[in-house]
Amino acid sequence: MKRIFMLMTAMAVFTISFGAVTPTEPSAPKKPSEVMIPVGNTGKYVSMTELSKMKVKQWETLTGKKMSLKEKIAFGAVKSKIKEQVRTYNKTGNYAPIDFKDPVDKWLWFWIFGWGLGIVFLFIPVFGWILSSLFFLFGSISLIVWLVKKFA
Repeated sequence: MKRIFMLMTAMAVFTISFGAVTPTEPSAPKKPSEVMIPVGNTGKYVSMTELSKMKVKQWETLTGKKMSLKEKIAFGAVKSKIKEQVRTYNKTGNYAPIDFKDPVDKWLWFWIFGWGLGIVFLFIPVFGWILSSLFFLFGSISLIVWLVKKFA
């Protein structure tokens, strides 16, 4: 009986303690230029954007060690992952303007602008419907091209 009472008391304490923890709000994501990565045991730090642009020779001079072939391959793989994270942050991270240099996403913007101008010219009398039709056609073709490039 004493064991059952102790077990029930322990379960009650643990159950209550789970409910007592208040959740914290997640912090806003930092910019890649603010995230600092330590460089070996040297005490130096490098930001993610600097590391994504760094060459193997620069890393070797920073650490003071020569890298083997395996380490160079691993460094390249890690660097490409960091570069992808930085690029993703710049696209979604609220700081990148419209990028017409991106071969895929420029077609998305052509689609948006084409249909937007099509709607604007739709309300212009006389020959507005002709221009509107051309913009809608351009936007539709851009949508198809974007879908093919993005998902094919």
